[in-house]
Amino acid sequence: MLEGIASEGYKTANVNLVDIDQRRIDAARDYLAKRLGIPDAVFNPVNTDFTRLEQASLSRNNDAISLTTFFGTTFCNQQPNTSLDFIKTRYALLGIYHDPEDKEDRDAMVGEYETAEMREHTKHIGRDWGLTNQDLDGKCTFGAQLLSVDWSKEYGESFRNVKVIVPYFELKEAVSTDYFNFSKGDRICGIRSYKYSTEQFGEMLERHGFRVIESFPDSAKPKDGVKLYLVENTRFNG
Repeated sequence: MLEGIASEGYKTANVNLVDIDQRRIDAARDYLAKRLGIPDAVFNPVNTDFTRLEQASLSRNNDAISLTTFFGTTFCNQQPNTSLDFIKTRYALLGIYHDPEDKEDRDAMVGEYETAEMREHTKHIGRDWGLTNQDLDGKCTFGAQLLSVDWSKEYGESFRNVKVIVPYFELKEAVSTDYFNFSKGDRICGIRSYKYSTEQFGEMLERHGFRVIESFPDSAKPKDGVKLYLVENTRFNG
C-alpha cells in the first residue's frame, strides 16, 4: 500500500506507527524500513499518546508521503474525536471491527476478548490499581462484556447505540492494596473497544474530513467484520 502511494512521486516517507505494544511498533518499523527502501524515511513510534501523534504528524516534509497507521483495531480503542482530530497526515490506515449485529456473531466477538492473551495484555491496568500479578491470577476471574453507549448528543441520532466491548478482572475475594480496598465482585475494567456500524464509521469520517480511498477485509479474519480502510484527510495542507 505504501509502495502504491509512493508511486505518486514522493521522494521519502513520514509514517506514524500507532499501537499500545511498543514491541510491535519496533518490529513494524524495522520491517517497513527494509521493505520500502525509501531513503531518509521517518518512522514515528506512537504508543497511543495522541499528543505525540499530532506532533509527529506536524513534523513533515512536503516531498514525503505522510501516513498514520493504527495496528490491528487499535483505532477502535478511542472515541473518534480523540483519534481522528489528531491525525494530521494526508493518509491513514484504519482497522475497524464492525458491529456484526447478529447475536451469535456478537457473542463470538466477545469471546475473542476473553482469551489468555487478552488477559495478559490487560494485567497492566490491574497493576495500576495496586494489584499484583499473583492477585490477578489467583484472586480474579477474567471476562468481557458487550455494552452500549449513547453518543447521540455528540454525534447525532445514528450514534445513540454504539456497541463497546470491555474486558475486566472480577475479584473472587476481598483484596486490600496500598491504595484501595476491593470487595468480592468488584470489577476492574480494561480497554474499551468500540464496534461501529458501517453507517456510524462513514458519518464519523465525513464529520472529521476524511474520505475512503479503498477498503478490504483483513486477510487474518476475512469472514469477520474486520475491515481495513485507507482514508485520505481532505483537510491536509502539507
